[in-house]
Amino acid sequence: MRDVYLVEDADQVFHRDKVQVEVLTPSIKKVYISEALTNLPEDEMLSIKSFYEDLGRAVESIGLEYYLPHLHTDPVKHADIPAREVYEKDVKTLLDHDVLVAEVSYPSLGVGGELILAQKENMPIVLLSKKGAKVSRFATGNPAVVYHLVYETRAEAIHKLPLILRQM
Repeated sequence: MRDVYLVEDADQVFHRDKVQVEVLTPSIKKVYISEALTNLPEDEMLSIKSFYEDLGRAVESIGLEYYLPHLHTDPVKHADIPAREVYEKDVKTLLDHDVLVAEVSYPSLGVGGELILAQKENMPIVLLSKKGAKVSRFATGNPAVVYHLVYETRAEAIHKLPLILRQM
């Protein structure tokens, strides 16, 4: 094992302004953010959906497009959309994206289905889950999962997701 040393002025020596070219250029352009919706705790529903939207803005901040199902086919706001139409829209949209980011802290049949669809299409999957959440081994064992971010705070997830996506 090698020792790693950090110089005191690392923030100046290795500052972004001194980088000549970007080393990593993301190969992905569009991110589908899979989210539990139907069985969310009612007292947390607005807060959780706000978190999903914050994740979308974090993705957008690095120049990627994102799709959040609840903005288009929410079971409460868009209750008038027939189930088959929701299914077809979400599947078509998922297959038009480059990576699936799945927040799996809450059990969801829809998210599980999207995980399988992504895997069948050889689409990389990034899982997000709150520390302490009981996440199915079926989800974590999916061979298309390239990263599982276990976060302590939502702010941590929002900060780290773009860092993960930049490396893809």
